[in-house]
Amino acid sequence: MTATTDLAALAQEIGGDKVTVESVARGYQDPHFRRSETKFPSETSHADLLIVVGLELEIGWLPPLITQSTNPKFRSAPGIL
Repeated sequence: MTATTDLAALAQEIGGDKVTVESVARGYQDPHFRRSETKFPSETSHADLLIVVGLELEIGWLPPLITQSTNPKFRSAPGIL
């Protein structure tokens, strides 16, 4: 799972056919203000890694996404890059 589509493209290129990548914010959406939706916790529950830009780009939706997620990998740094 990635925060933006450009990160998704990089992850897909690196992982090739060994990974499936989903992006939280689509290319036409502002990644600063992406609304948390009910589908995100279920999508993140199976993710092995969450790749984010950082620098508070995801500050509006990342904390609620992590809080709502049942994925223990997102509760600490090893699950978030």
